[in-house]
Amino acid sequence: MPVNEFTTFGENSASCVVIISASSNKIGTIVHTNDEIENILGYSRKSVLGKNISIIMPHLISNAHD
Repeated sequence: MPVNEFTTFGENSASCVVIISASSNKIGTIVHTNDEIENILGYSRKSVLGKNISIIMPHLISNAHD
């Protein structure tokens, strides 16, 4: 994977950072997250990359959100 702003953003943060795509063909797709997603939300980085942001939302919200 090339090193760029997506692969390094938030790596030294104690907060969970999730970046989603805003392009029309991938809107809402998780394109980057730091390792804190596992500590804070319980998801591994690998399991959410490329998935829609609704995967990490509570069920009641994810049904109405893309």
